Amino acid sequence: MIAQKIVVLGGALALAGCATTKERVTLLSPAQAGKDVGGVVVEYEDGEAYLNQPNQQAALRGGKAPRFKQLEEADPGYTELMGELPKMLARDFFYFATGEGTLSEKELDRLQLFLANSIQDRPGLAVEIAAHTDATGTETVNDRVSRERAQTVLGQVLQRVEAAQIPVGTDDIDVVASSWHWARSGLQPGEAGQSNSAYRVVVVTVR
Repeated sequence: MIAQKIVVLGGALALAGCATTKERVTLLSPAQAGKDVGGVVVEYEDGEAYLNQPNQQAALRGGKAPRFKQLEEADPGYTELMGELPKMLARDFFYFATGEGTLSEKELDRLQLFLANSIQDRPGLAVEIAAHTDATGTETVNDRVSRERAQTVLGQVLQRVEAAQIPVGTDDIDVVASSWHWARSGLQPGEAGQSNSAYRVVVVTVR
């Protein structure tokens, strides 16, 4: 039985008989991490979808509820097909102390782990680095701090791609030091900015 060996989200399966439903089934984790064994085939009236990686989804569509079949062994055809599909984008948020342009040891470790897990085996790698500050202080100071934060993260990205010998051109890394504009976007005219750790952040997206 599927429920005994894999973890899937399918709470809206009762809606699967509706042809226009936008409900989806999500594979939360394969039975054996890093292997195709334990993948799931979602069988429709007119075809099928194969899920073998965490967070992969299949739409619930058609006039009949789909059937689910777990693979006890990896199907070479499915493995080859899934290997050619692009990876889903990876994104995470890395936080800075007030006025600081360098990461704490804990956040630096998180960033390095994120990059190590995100950039491997990703043809056509593209990275976006968006650096922010909260809405306190002057614009001049926040511009400087956001640039420092962006450069801190950029340095880590460049180290990682160089160590992995991944060819990345200047057009493949987009660096945006947006200063305090994100934090101030929700303020009313004349309203003073408040200290908010949620905005002292660099958002890194890997495609």
